[in-house]
Amino acid sequence: MARFKENEEVGTESGAGQPEGDGHAYVSASSRASRGSRSGGSRFNNQRPNKENQEDDKKRLLKRVAIIVGIALLVVIIIIATVLGFFLRGIDKELAMDELEAQDLKQELVEPVTPEQPYYVLMLGSDSRNPNNSGAGRSDTMILMRVDPETKKAAMVSIPRDTQIQLQGYGTQKINAAFAYGGPAGSVRVVSSLFDVQIAHYVEIDFDGLTSLVDTLGGVEVNVPVDIEYDGVYLSAGKQVLSGAQALTMARSRNFPDGDFTRVKHQRILVTAIAKAVLSADKLALPGLATELAKCVSSDVTALEAINMLMKLQGMDTGSDFTMTTLPSHSDNQGGVSYVVIEEEAFAAMREKFKAGQALE
Repeated sequence: MARFKENEEVGTESGAGQPEGDGHAYVSASSRASRGSRSGGSRFNNQRPNKENQEDDKKRLLKRVAIIVGIALLVVIIIIATVLGFFLRGIDKELAMDELEAQDLKQELVEPVTPEQPYYVLMLGSDSRNPNNSGAGRSDTMILMRVDPETKKAAMVSIPRDTQIQLQGYGTQKINAAFAYGGPAGSVRVVSSLFDVQIAHYVEIDFDGLTSLVDTLGGVEVNVPVDIEYDGVYLSAGKQVLSGAQALTMARSRNFPDGDFTRVKHQRILVTAIAKAVLSADKLALPGLATELAKCVSSDVTALEAINMLMKLQGMDTGSDFTMTTLPSHSDNQGGVSYVVIEEEAFAAMREKFKAGQALE
């Protein structure tokens, strides 16, 4: 009995917590279970870093693609900027004025305070570019234009070249003498004083170069008021599309009973027609037009400034928002010299309307 109890106690101690059966089998199963648990956890933990690695790889790939695309775009931009720079410099070279004239002119021009404010442009048609012409030349056509970028309205006043003025240092003169004696700066100074405005820009037009611009536009539609014949070219009255050579004929002919008045009227009609064609041109065509303009124009503005000005005015109604008139005046012969004399009262009224941006008759 004592031996049985002893064995029973011993069995309880050695088999505690074990199932009945082979003890070795239990230990083996427990070991496998433990290893299986560790192995399963290891596989789960390994899956997570793999997904993170894939995400990192994707991010690195996207960064590489972004860098490559960015470099490619930068190269394209540099190429375009370089080509555009050469293009604009070429136009600027054509537009550039004589250096001394440009320096004098700079002293007379006054830019508006902000780009949205109205500004004035003096346009002169001159024969000074003609290589066969000796001397400074005289302005053949003179037009003062007021431009309002905000309202997209423009008004022009045509000034007859024989308009009588008092020119400082030269006494009584015709207004085109201001160009002959003082160049562009002299013309700006006189017209600025006459209209009591500050002129921001100056444009000098070469009539001979006008033919190329008109031809580039595909001609301009004009209602020719009367039959015109000049320098071997004949134009019949009526609505028609003029070529560059025909436009030049219309601009220069002055064989009329009232001489300069009809010629100025024709120039107004022609300038309006060209302005309509330019302003209605597609934006993509503006660089090409700027190139042709530069061939017949000298100005204080750069090519980029000229293109920006044209783009701001695109969409203008050239019928109602683009008006032109002539300086109120009449012809008078004084001492055998024919002058165009300003009608002061009518001019004063017109000048105020012009400066206020009101439509001109």
